[in-house]
Amino acid sequence: MKYTVVLAHVRGFLALMARTSVAMKVQSRRLKGERNGQPLIATLQASPYRDIDIEPRRDPMPVRGVEL
Repeated sequence: MKYTVVLAHVRGFLALMARTSVAMKVQSRRLKGERNGQPLIATLQASPYRDIDIEPRRDPMPVRGVEL
């Protein structure tokens, strides 16, 4: 019985630490000013060459023959 209570507390603590760790990493990235896609989008929108298509070409993926 004691072990079940201890395991429940340990699991709860580990879940809390995992959530806190993820939140701290996200906040750290914001504070360090790490790059995201926003400057790229702003640059593309300000470009005088707006008629250039930057979408990747979409080709059908190769499919192997399968016998059922």
